[in-house]
Amino acid sequence: MRAINCQPIKEVTLDSYQIGRPPWHLAVYSLASWWDMEQFSAEKYFAIAVIFERMRAKYRAPKIVGDEMFARKEYVLPYEEQSWLADNFRALGDYCLEIGLTISAKNARMLQDILAQESDKTGNIWVAWEIEKALQIVMDEMKEHLFLYVRTERARYYQRPLDGWEEAIERFPQVRADVEEASRCFACDRYAGAIFHAMLVAEIGAIEVGKLIGIDDPKPGWPSTIREMNRIVHREKYPDLKPIEQKHRDILGQLLPMMESMQDAWRHKISHVENKLVLMTGDFNDRVAEEILIATRSFMRRLATEMP
Repeated sequence: MRAINCQPIKEVTLDSYQIGRPPWHLAVYSLASWWDMEQFSAEKYFAIAVIFERMRAKYRAPKIVGDEMFARKEYVLPYEEQSWLADNFRALGDYCLEIGLTISAKNARMLQDILAQESDKTGNIWVAWEIEKALQIVMDEMKEHLFLYVRTERARYYQRPLDGWEEAIERFPQVRADVEEASRCFACDRYAGAIFHAMLVAEIGAIEVGKLIGIDDPKPGWPSTIREMNRIVHREKYPDLKPIEQKHRDILGQLLPMMESMQDAWRHKISHVENKLVLMTGDFNDRVAEEILIATRSFMRRLATEMP
């Protein structure tokens, strides 16, 4: 009987993860976390490859040339080797299940159960063939999945979409969903979507400014707020202003240039129809989208920290 050095399974598995359905099954109507996707596309692929390569290095299937089969010496696996293989197939099944390879996982679990019985009839040639079959099943099933890549420099927008928005979200929690979508759309090169969600966030900021000075408009939003701010800051004399307008004139004077520069940035690209934001074009590049995201974040942070 040939002895084989079997390393413990813990040396080739990575961290323990909760076994279950893949992230895009758990959140059908929203984008899956990029961190989950990164673990899927890199770490778990690597773990599966390591398990296969380790098993194949110990158990090679016979080579068939023409009508002849050149096989290694056949022997019955000792219980220690069968237990080691069962652990490998258990880990393989876990990783496959985590990334949605359900058929591969089922096959791995079947082989795990067989090997866990520690039969005195389990031979090395049978194991070698089953390893090759399991590998082919994994490869075939992987071809049915499509995966997209997020560039490294954009990954932070997907992994941590709320970074830099903490003060704004704490004061205006209603912007959270649009902030997340704006950041993740930008990470995925969906620039029109990123700008649209950023503008929805900015619109909420404009409405809050309007509330500060008591704008009485049935359709509050960016146009009406900018118009009233210009009147208060530039057109009317200080004594003619309402007390509340006098009280906040200084902060309005600081916010107005920022808001006007933002308005200039999306001029001819975004319009207001019945005071609702409407994209006039989907032709945005990454530079424009990132500038609008950064400007909106700065605007909302300033409202959150400086506005009474």
